[in-house]
Amino acid sequence: MNPHTIRVLEYEKILKQLAAFCAFDGGAELASSLLPSDDLRTINDWMEQTGEASRLLDQKTDIYFGGVYDLRALVAKSERGSILIPTELVEVRTTLMRARTLRNTLTRLNRQFPRLADIAFSIEPCEHVIGEISRCINDRAEVVDSASADLGRIRAQLRVAQDRLLSTLDRLVQNTDIIPFLQESIVTQRQGRYVIPVRSEYKGQVQGIVHDQSASGATFFIEPLTVVEQNNAVRELELEEEKEVRRILSELSDLVADEGPYISRNVQILSQLDFTFAKAKYALEMEATAPAIVPFQQNRAEIFARIEEETKEERTIQHHGCVLNFRQARHPLLDPDS
Repeated sequence: MNPHTIRVLEYEKILKQLAAFCAFDGGAELASSLLPSDDLRTINDWMEQTGEASRLLDQKTDIYFGGVYDLRALVAKSERGSILIPTELVEVRTTLMRARTLRNTLTRLNRQFPRLADIAFSIEPCEHVIGEISRCINDRAEVVDSASADLGRIRAQLRVAQDRLLSTLDRLVQNTDIIPFLQESIVTQRQGRYVIPVRSEYKGQVQGIVHDQSASGATFFIEPLTVVEQNNAVRELELEEEKEVRRILSELSDLVADEGPYISRNVQILSQLDFTFAKAKYALEMEATAPAIVPFQQNRAEIFARIEEETKEERTIQHHGCVLNFRQARHPLLDPDS
């Protein structure tokens, strides 16, 4: 199909409608870049895949692409040696888990839907990646205490140190000798340190280190000298925690990089499946009928001569080898009620 015909048919608008049925960027990218084919085998493959997807959707089988992400940028990021953050690692895990589920579902239906099963069978389960990310990061994208023995120990010590510090500060802000100097009887944080809010006119009455001041200037946030050592202990443990979390995330990122080719391949397969089911959904919405595509059997010169005879028109015929006979055809962009 030449560029002029594609433009006249508003083909790009059709592709935009098709892409809207895709669940994630990978499928939408394939939909947006789809070009017509003149290869009969390719056409029949596409038709059979879409037909299987339509029948599967009719059966209300759970084919769900929720939780699938285009991981190609994350894989490339990990392969450059960058550390993935927890939310990115959760995206890797959920995508691989969805890929595994789709593989199991479609391969189980191999006899009924062989084309889709063949596509899904190429998915690499990546069980080790799923398992390690699940072991270290929960569904809220938090690195859990059990991710490593060191992290569990550090966090236990940190909780004890924080409790001691907050108990000391709570007693301080409830002290009747101190209350008149406070804006509020609360403990808060500034610059990673636990502080108390002191009214500006009384800042000299509370010995300590000023870490911040309110926008109005009415309040100074002061770390009392009596808790500096406790604050230091808490901060040191927080830094240890950050270092250990970074080490864990680095190891998980290296694992993603090592399995990068398989993960990227899975995304390609998920994109193909998403695209195929998008075509089926689009067809079902339009109540479309699959055309019959058959090989060119007759002598081409004879058929072209007959066409020219019937139409009484001169034309330049560029044809790959089959005749398209559109019966009761309707352009997808036209109002179905028109």
